[in-house]
Amino acid sequence: MKSPFILIKESFAQYFSNIALYGGIYLLPTIGSYLLVFNVEDGQELALGTSVAFAVVSVILIVLNVYAAIALVKAVNDPTMTIMASFKQSYGFFWKYVLLSLLLGFMTLLGLLLLVVPGIMIMIYTSLAYIVLVLEDKGPIASCKQSYHYIKGQWWAVAWRLLVFVGFSFVYAFAFSLAVSLLSTVIMPLIAVSLIYLMNLILVPVSVIYLYRLYQEVKQMPSEAPVASEITI
Repeated sequence: MKSPFILIKESFAQYFSNIALYGGIYLLPTIGSYLLVFNVEDGQELALGTSVAFAVVSVILIVLNVYAAIALVKAVNDPTMTIMASFKQSYGFFWKYVLLSLLLGFMTLLGLLLLVVPGIMIMIYTSLAYIVLVLEDKGPIASCKQSYHYIKGQWWAVAWRLLVFVGFSFVYAFAFSLAVSLLSTVIMPLIAVSLIYLMNLILVPVSVIYLYRLYQEVKQMPSEAPVASEITI
């Protein structure tokens, strides 16, 4: 299995070689989030709209983010497709993706409430479930089980690679935010905030690419646990 540093390097290389595709997929949710949260007037950040309008737009943005997340996985798997094609292929996965998110959130929370260790183990074992759901067209439970099947026997190797990427993401975000904070004294607040969203426009797709490459790596490795193919929900 490739080292996490090679995976990070390859993930960034893939992103920048297809920046129009990956950045384009995540651009609309990014702009929407920016406009929802900030209304810059005389350098001040103000909430937009009424509470009802805010709630409606928030729901729309959640839907957009889910579709963009699915489309990113599709595009990472096939960089030759267009932005429109990646979104078209994501239509049938929306509710399964939402259900998987709720399922993983519940299982992780339960594990963390019982003891911290079970929650961490669940997060690692199910870390590839989103990729499995989209690329192997499985249901939420089957995706979790397939992710467990891939990672079983390789838990420490996967955990180490995820930990390194999380650490890298933290350092990347901190350094970027610090640089923007320093620049905010000499540039407009609007530009400073825009740069933060630009960081997300890079980091989110790179995170998906990293998980996809990790998924490809573990699929090639022998696993100890059988998987029940009859589970489809």
